[in-house]
Amino acid sequence: MKIEIVIVAGAIAFLGIHLFFTRPLASGTDVIPIATYKEPIQVDITDATPITFTQGKLHLTYRPVANYRIAARILHKRGYHGDWSAKIAPYDLALGWGDAAEKEYMKGIKVSQMLRFYMYHPSRENYDKIDYIAKHSANCHIIPATKNLRYLLRTLRKNDIVELEGFLVIISGSDKRGTVGWSTSTTRDDTGNGACELIYVNKIKHDGKIYK
Repeated sequence: MKIEIVIVAGAIAFLGIHLFFTRPLASGTDVIPIATYKEPIQVDITDATPITFTQGKLHLTYRPVANYRIAARILHKRGYHGDWSAKIAPYDLALGWGDAAEKEYMKGIKVSQMLRFYMYHPSRENYDKIDYIAKHSANCHIIPATKNLRYLLRTLRKNDIVELEGFLVIISGSDKRGTVGWSTSTTRDDTGNGACELIYVNKIKHDGKIYK
């Protein structure tokens, strides 16, 4: 019994130390409320310097196609692991802006995520909201630019208000199985396969703090 207690205590202590050293650290503060009522801001670019990523046999190039900023409520969050895409984008965030960022408006809307897709299922009395939600929410594959942002993503929860800044990117490269690729959507009006935003995030505002 004493040995079991020691093992459990050791595991708890290890977890505590791990969480302490992987906690996100803010680089500044910004108490101006996040404007979730605004549309995402996208500015197309054609001459951005490609970003490279290498981990073992995974070699990728991110080609930025637009500067991107979005202020939204997290409608759902899903973590991924096990394949090459999870190494660079460990979390998907289903984000809502405009009325879709309001809890009252989203009552009766069931939100879920799986296999890199985002689904919303309205109750019968909320069925007329489908078109609006389709144009004011998105499943976003989040590529954190730093370990600190990765740590922050781990702590974010459903209904958190966030503002993300970075680039929409197109990815090409290879891993141990061969050629790989991943492309971003560049419009908020599309749905279905290929409609997700692939965002290389280099700044997040959350709870009055700035993280990079």
